[in-house]
Amino acid sequence: MKKKYKPSPDANANSNHISLVSDMKDLLLSRAKSAANKIAFRYRISRNEIRNVTFAEFAEEVIALGRFLLQQDFQNKHIAIIGKNSYQWIVAFFAITITGNVAVALDNSLDKNQTLKHIEHSDSCAIFCSKNHYTDLNLLLKDSDISVFKLNKLNELSGDSKKSGYDSIINPEQPAAIFYTSGTSGDSKGVILTHKNIASNINANREKYIAQGSTLSVLPYHHAYGLVVAILSVFNEEHSVFINSDLKLLLEDFKEATPIVMAIVPLYLKHFKKRILDEVKKQKAERKFAFGIKLAKFLLRFGIDIRRVIFKDIYAEFGGNLSELICGGAPNDDQIIEFFKNIGITVLNGYGLTETSPVVSTEKIDDTRTASCGTVLSCCRVRIAQDGEIFVSGDNVFVGYYKDEKLTQEVLQNGEFATGDLGHLDQDGFLYITGRKKDLIILSNGENISPEEIELELGRFPGVAEVIVVAQNDKLVAHVFPEENYLGDIDYFKQLRKEYNSTANQYRKIADIILRDKEFIKNSNRKILRHKI
Repeated sequence: MKKKYKPSPDANANSNHISLVSDMKDLLLSRAKSAANKIAFRYRISRNEIRNVTFAEFAEEVIALGRFLLQQDFQNKHIAIIGKNSYQWIVAFFAITITGNVAVALDNSLDKNQTLKHIEHSDSCAIFCSKNHYTDLNLLLKDSDISVFKLNKLNELSGDSKKSGYDSIINPEQPAAIFYTSGTSGDSKGVILTHKNIASNINANREKYIAQGSTLSVLPYHHAYGLVVAILSVFNEEHSVFINSDLKLLLEDFKEATPIVMAIVPLYLKHFKKRILDEVKKQKAERKFAFGIKLAKFLLRFGIDIRRVIFKDIYAEFGGNLSELICGGAPNDDQIIEFFKNIGITVLNGYGLTETSPVVSTEKIDDTRTASCGTVLSCCRVRIAQDGEIFVSGDNVFVGYYKDEKLTQEVLQNGEFATGDLGHLDQDGFLYITGRKKDLIILSNGENISPEEIELELGRFPGVAEVIVVAQNDKLVAHVFPEENYLGDIDYFKQLRKEYNSTANQYRKIADIILRDKEFIKNSNRKILRHKI
């Protein structure tokens, strides 16, 4: 028997009427018509003031900005966006793409020189930016023909022209956006995604019930995962998105947004778990918490689920309604997934890349397997090569890297995208990821080792905040950034290495642990940049 709880307003909305979309303009106009008076977006105007925007109101604002772009003769042009997550960022993205232009999504954390490099590389003729970038960009671009617009002043850019914003005919095959890859192993590349690429992924996500309920968005929009899954797929399902623009307000936003589902990366999972356990420890409720898990597991055997009752205080911290966490972007720890399952929150693993718009596979709420990334979406096909590399083909596969034909030809072979990831499919079609081909460590004895697998095991030990495993002098070495209470504790990590090695296969033993006093450098999606350790 499940405890009844008050869902977010749109939690039980019937979405059977939702049609497939072909492009960004179709997505905007279809949902503005079918969900006109539903809430599409919620965001803070100030700390104490929240604005609710309906689908119809959102479409009006997008079309108004689209009129401005057309009035400025921006058609078939590249227009960049840089800024922290915001409602205005989303308005700009839609306005750019529905008018036949190409949105260039830039990393908000780049310094001004890197930003300029990407603007020049992408051939952007205009840029929408947040106010913290405006002064620098105006100065850097003063001798160019590139127009700079403030994201927080979009309402001042509404066009007066008779052009409605509907005039542009969108060919699904034409480019919609350029996303610069994370660059975890080197320089980032401009990935060109067409309207069909993005639309096919949005449509296919429906099959897995991704985004079935109101959500709180925290992932950066300049990443395909943060935009297509956490924003566009939710928009397509006619559910509301609460926009978190400042992680310092995350706990407040949870309580205001009361999300049902949320797209995150594994680092968030680890932080959420740590916060829960820290609070349990603070309340001196370790025994009570452990007993609650045992009781919940016992009752589940008889079909009785009272996890929301037992752990109601935990749910309250996450807004009260959270039931699903969609997780991708990096390898996940099954023990952390089990932790959340024990308290009643399902973690759904997924796999994808920017080049696949982005989702390739994901689990469903009623169809999960340990260590799996779920089954492949209908918009694509997966083939595993003899060496274990994953190849993807289908409507969601990108058309190429901007101004890099050589690299495009290297990774797009006979209609298939060579992902560079290693994995396998089981007999039921579930996909398992074992590591990155370029990160594979090959020792002189011929053993092939995926460092990600060892990193997951080491990451389970207390005191390990972050870890990267590399080969040095034909031996495995772990670089560890410790948790705060373990900083500089050399003796503890010597013992940790000994404990890990006692159960590890000979070729997976760690020869040394090198402690760091600073976090690893990461990209804005919280992935560690391996080439910068």
